[in-house]
Amino acid sequence: MPGNYIKIYEVDSKKQESVKLDKAEKLIKNISSGILSGVIVVKPDKLGLIAKLINNFWQKRVNKSDKSFFAADSCNSCLICERICPADNIRMADKKPEWLHRCQECLACMHYCPMTAIQTKNTLNRGRYHHPEVSANDMIRR
Repeated sequence: MPGNYIKIYEVDSKKQESVKLDKAEKLIKNISSGILSGVIVVKPDKLGLIAKLINNFWQKRVNKSDKSFFAADSCNSCLICERICPADNIRMADKKPEWLHRCQECLACMHYCPMTAIQTKNTLNRGRYHHPEVSANDMIRR
């Protein structure tokens, strides 16, 4: 899938993104039909144990990961960050977002901010990623 963890690295170019999405669509269709036909059986493996250990480590720290988030001066108080957060982790205070430390690091607030105002020190010059078939309205909690 296209890279979007902008706290660590830059997003993929549009060309890389397109290639990855095309490959993913084909792979997902193959895996789905394999599972439905019984050809592919999903079994736990050693990698699953490693992933579980990493996830346990991450879960203990993730909620406070938003301590480094801030809104740049370009923030126009549009409320998209507050409305798009699936963890209900953002509230507006003095016309700027305030994080409540229950973040799940989906980074939707960063990627969907129309002003590119939501930042950390590592994201200042990095691009943002939106799946071409998913809009901010699709993501907003009702």
